Amino acid sequence: MGSSSRTTRRRSSPPAGSRSSARTCPPLEPGEFRSYWSYAVGWNYRSQELSSAFARSQLRRLDGYNATARRNAGILTAGLSKLRGVTPPHAPEDRTHVYHKYRVRLEPIELGFDGPSTELRDRVLRALQAEGVEAVVWQVHPLPAYPAFRGELAPWHRRRGDKPLREWDPAEYPEASRLLDESLILGSEGRPLFVQEPSLMERYIEAFDKVLANLDSVLDAPYEPLRLR
Repeated sequence: MGSSSRTTRRRSSPPAGSRSSARTCPPLEPGEFRSYWSYAVGWNYRSQELSSAFARSQLRRLDGYNATARRNAGILTAGLSKLRGVTPPHAPEDRTHVYHKYRVRLEPIELGFDGPSTELRDRVLRALQAEGVEAVVWQVHPLPAYPAFRGELAPWHRRRGDKPLREWDPAEYPEASRLLDESLILGSEGRPLFVQEPSLMERYIEAFDKVLANLDSVLDAPYEPLRLR
């Protein structure tokens, strides 16, 4: 499903040191997503003067970034809430939200899908990407599922893997598990909402509408699960 109305997405600068170690954080192949499968508690003390000075300078722009994120999230929420089978994030009237992650939930029953929720998510995500939408996943398992929290809560060491882990049962956290299976994220670390133009949010809404209007074709296509690393 191609599209002729694509809008350029702005990238934010990568964090200092984000690609400093191919062993601990290998570059992703096209179409791959990070699994964030944490094995132990860790601390990152690699900051130094230059990156710290840059971070401090960015604090002057924080209010503006947050305002842009809220504006863009408002556009998305107003448009996506009109689509059947889509639930955008909700912020109570007496609360504020910076939309670090704009998570959209798909409703399988409303969309007439009776297969695995993750398959619907994966198919819709791929179709949105084909339309130029920066659709991704982030944290696909509840935190208690991670090995770091299913054993002794301690820093990593080379003998840590010898100790057995408590079995993980998604039924222990059914709502969190269901939400992560049924949802995707709009915007990413490289192309966050807080640096995008309003016109791009309108294109995202149009792409969502197009994908859902052609959902039968999306579901009939060969299925390839998302690849996590």
